[in-house]
Amino acid sequence: ILTFLLFFFLHTASPALLGEEDDRSVLLVFKAGVSGDPNGALAGWGSPDVCNWTGVACDTERHVVKLILSEQKLSGRVVPALGNLSHLRTLNLSGNHFTGSVPPELGNLSYLKFLDMSLNMLSGMIPPELGNLSRLKFLDVSLNM
Repeated sequence: ILTFLLFFFLHTASPALLGEEDDRSVLLVFKAGVSGDPNGALAGWGSPDVCNWTGVACDTERHVVKLILSEQKLSGRVVPALGNLSHLRTLNLSGNHFTGSVPPELGNLSYLKFLDMSLNMLSGMIPPELGNLSRLKFLDVSLNM
């Protein structure tokens, strides 16, 4: 009976719920990459409803479409997993203390229109994969190292 219930759940689970869980996992990986959060911006990340997390906005199908964590004094690395937020339209991590490089995986965000990673401590080249972002209207990676 347990096998039947598992099979039933996997084949009848709402795609929106599955999408939300996938996005939740990605955001928790992002949080794990943050080594400093003096303002406590991510303190509520972990509660069941990802769409109520600070800096997160979702569409009607509960996919994460915006991640706006500007000016939060966050430090750490921008994790490649963010490239798995397949419905993301806005990513704003400006005005923090992120180090490392811009992950090339962000080039997978086919719906991305706005990307601001300015005013951090990022280094290295802008990944050529960002050239895949055909919907991108705004890009700012200025004032980094």
